[in-house]
Amino acid sequence: PLHALAGDLAIVLLVAGTRTASLLPLGVALGLALVLFVLVADSGSRYLAGLALGAVGLAALVWLAWPAPILAVATLAVYTVGAVALATALVGAADERHRVDVAETVDQLSSFALVSPEQAEELLATATGILARSWNDDPPVGPTATARWYEQNSEYYLYDLAQFHLAYKHIAFMIDVVSLARGRTLDYGAGIGDLALELTRRGHESTYLDVDGRTKSFAAWRAERDWLPVTFVSSLDDVEGEFDTIVSLDVFEHLAEPEPVIDGLVDRLAPGGRMIVTAYFGATKAHPMHFDHDLDLGAFLAARGLVDAKSFAMRHLRSEFLGKRGVLVYEKPVR
Repeated sequence: PLHALAGDLAIVLLVAGTRTASLLPLGVALGLALVLFVLVADSGSRYLAGLALGAVGLAALVWLAWPAPILAVATLAVYTVGAVALATALVGAADERHRVDVAETVDQLSSFALVSPEQAEELLATATGILARSWNDDPPVGPTATARWYEQNSEYYLYDLAQFHLAYKHIAFMIDVVSLARGRTLDYGAGIGDLALELTRRGHESTYLDVDGRTKSFAAWRAERDWLPVTFVSSLDDVEGEFDTIVSLDVFEHLAEPEPVIDGLVDRLAPGGRMIVTAYFGATKAHPMHFDHDLDLGAFLAARGLVDAKSFAMRHLRSEFLGKRGVLVYEKPVR
């Protein structure tokens, strides 16, 4: 899409150099191109962003080269029809991709857990509610009891995480996280292992860290099935060396005392390394197990020497989730 945007800028220079009177309408067209770039690129579809920008640039050029009103209207009409057709095709393709993803997830879960596909589908739909009721009925107190609760309920968490990972916005976010990772990686609170496994597929030396339970077993089962050399550990004490990238997504709100864990992660981040973490504190109806910590995670990381590395592009031109304020990207300076 950046190449298409550069093309639009070239059109502005080309036309403005020969027709001064066209600056205003061309500026409006370019403004529309910029808006489309931000909106469409933020949706995660780089191909659509490029097509949209290219179409806007072409429409502006035709409009200004043949300023007759009928041609301007015809150009805009053709562009509108084409955009609607393209959007319809993309929605259809996304629906089909989601259907395939759901079928693959159900097949994996039923094969791993030795349940029928129908049972796997039912648990995908009901696990989140079951977890919420379990927590509300007998909420654990303290770090040890909380860790025990997650181990005891990891069967339901397996399905809860699996259904969440099927959401398009989450998939787009994971694509961005993978693109931001570099070098040796640690996924803290890695859940069903989607990120750790994908990072390994991309050539990273990847470590999966989470409590023992069904989610971890499922991740290990998938890694073994796909011949992926992921390192599996259950505690930071089992981790060796430093990491170039540390990721911890939707984890700290589950910890009764997150500060010692965050300190441990900072200690294991290599100089020049990048930390991608989230801070969504506070219980919700669907997730009453989220602790409401009075913790400014950005300030906490800055006090430990890390610097905010979330660029304009990350905030505005990538996936919706990456742009949220609760997603932090910090780096450890090289001394």
